[in-house]
Amino acid sequence: MKNIIIVFVVCLLALVGHAQEMRWIPSKYIKQQQDVDVTNCEENLVCYTLQYIPNHTGMLTSYTTGFVMDCDEGFNAVKLNSSNSLNDHSQEIIGCEQFGKIMMHCSGNDGKLNVEKGVPVYLHQICIQTQNKTNDLMIRKSELAGLTASLNLDNNTPITEFISYRPYQVLNNFVHCEQTSNNLKLDAELTEGSNARLIWKPTKEETDGIYEIYQSFENGSFDVIKFVPSKVLTQQISEKYTLDVDLQEFGKYTFKVVYKYNDGSSFTSNLAKVDFLDENFSFALQVSPNPTSQFVNVEVTSEEEIVSMNLLDTDGKLIKQIQLISNKINTIDLENLPAGIYSIVAFTGEEVITERIILIE
Repeated sequence: MKNIIIVFVVCLLALVGHAQEMRWIPSKYIKQQQDVDVTNCEENLVCYTLQYIPNHTGMLTSYTTGFVMDCDEGFNAVKLNSSNSLNDHSQEIIGCEQFGKIMMHCSGNDGKLNVEKGVPVYLHQICIQTQNKTNDLMIRKSELAGLTASLNLDNNTPITEFISYRPYQVLNNFVHCEQTSNNLKLDAELTEGSNARLIWKPTKEETDGIYEIYQSFENGSFDVIKFVPSKVLTQQISEKYTLDVDLQEFGKYTFKVVYKYNDGSSFTSNLAKVDFLDENFSFALQVSPNPTSQFVNVEVTSEEEIVSMNLLDTDGKLIKQIQLISNKINTIDLENLPAGIYSIVAFTGEEVITERIILIE
């Protein structure tokens, strides 16, 4: 195999270019995938596609790559190794018993694939079946074979690109199949000091996607406070995302997370709320559900046994005046009120707390 690679490199024609990169990407994320993704999570079978970003525009006639992958508990985990763009010219050399490694020759030739500079194309597919869904394997570039692609430019000039590689860890079955979902659930909690910890699991992440973190203070407008790149495809693999946010002042905070795809589409999480209150401040108000359609539960914390509450509309008009029992859930009937935004104002002595609620039909 070494001689084949050497002969191939020697015979490549004159011009040499430097492509941007090659990397493996889970096949389920490739919308232009030529082959059908045969990932089967129940059988621990996951598939990956080789993305190639050319540095020239022209006709791809062949590519030659060599990768070294870990064996899985002493076994060969490669179940498919095939070109999906040119005539396949691939093979594996199994060295699990001696070295715990597999040499993968992932190549295609005798083809005519139009490529454009800077535009990703998808050349090859491998499928890996692990013994255990939590096993991780590494795919490294072979120092012996390297990565090359042969192109004919628009003026029929032949050129060879020597390609850089972004290392990729084969995602285990747990991460690949079970961790991602169609929804984005956000949790928030207070930690030591003045921090709020945001926690969410990955949604169905696409290449180079990004999470936008939004914060609202005291029911005000949402502002972006942080951008978090997708970890699944950058190999900073985690079962969940965590982000600590420094809360600058006492009050009520609301957070949401939006995941943005390359094509502009997005997933939006639920709202997660955190009340950051002064420990010396003995007067607090909790309102739920919000938004609501028929009623609202109001729980007030106070040293006073009874706390007065006013329900106001957006014009400040008094709708209801109620006496709340402290440290107990008080249910307020809203069924006969028109939909809109209302304010609950609770007060005792010189202390006043206001909470907005949204009444929907």
